[in-house]
Amino acid sequence: MSLLNQIYFIEPASFQMEGIYYLHEHIFGLGFGILCTVLILYRRVLLRALGFKLLFNTTNNLNNLFFFVEQNVVNKNVLKTTKKNLEISWTIIPAFILAYIAGPSFALLYSMDEILPESFFTLIIQGAQWYWNYEYFFNFNKIGVSSYMVNELDLELGQFRLLSVNNPIFLPRDLPTRLLVTSNDVLHSWAVPALGIKVDAVPGRLNQVIVQPLRSGVFFGQCSEICGANHGFMPISIYCLDPIELLSYFNETVFSE
Repeated sequence: MSLLNQIYFIEPASFQMEGIYYLHEHIFGLGFGILCTVLILYRRVLLRALGFKLLFNTTNNLNNLFFFVEQNVVNKNVLKTTKKNLEISWTIIPAFILAYIAGPSFALLYSMDEILPESFFTLIIQGAQWYWNYEYFFNFNKIGVSSYMVNELDLELGQFRLLSVNNPIFLPRDLPTRLLVTSNDVLHSWAVPALGIKVDAVPGRLNQVIVQPLRSGVFFGQCSEICGANHGFMPISIYCLDPIELLSYFNETVFSE
């Protein structure tokens, strides 16, 4: 059953997603204030228009009505300095609003593109039609796997339809991991909403991003670039573990072979 909180952002699991969440709240609050201001002004205009309409219905002499409207609507006694200040204010205030939005936006944008000099390990992600290839580079060891979606007929208890894969990714918690994303054939996009990551996989180009999960758990994503007939069947599954548990897993399952 769908819940009300499912229409909002997923719970953040990285610094990038936390920044996106707070920026949304920042802009939403500002937009709500602008909306309230505009509605108040519209209310005043509508009430004034209704007042003139009632006056028109109750006035027998049309000339008296024109005189009243001219004195109240076309106010000839307004000073030129007042008009000048009004024009300056409705130019300056929107500029300040845009600067108020642009400051946090650029700060978040540059922080998301920042590359740390050190990382726990490097993960190369290669998009293909229609699966993902992953290569771990860890302590001069290379581990390569291909990740396919689990068929609906092969699902086990606890697995999710269209999201579970045969070879998920394993990432350390609270430690940075370098992701290098590319493609073998057509355009793909490696996107995980909980981590605030969406990186284009372009043939012949290597895109880089740093991810640092803040909590353990299982995070899902999908290819978010239309890449062919089976575009909707390229899920991403990430298991975030404690670094010590992750090392134990690699030693027991991979390095021991």
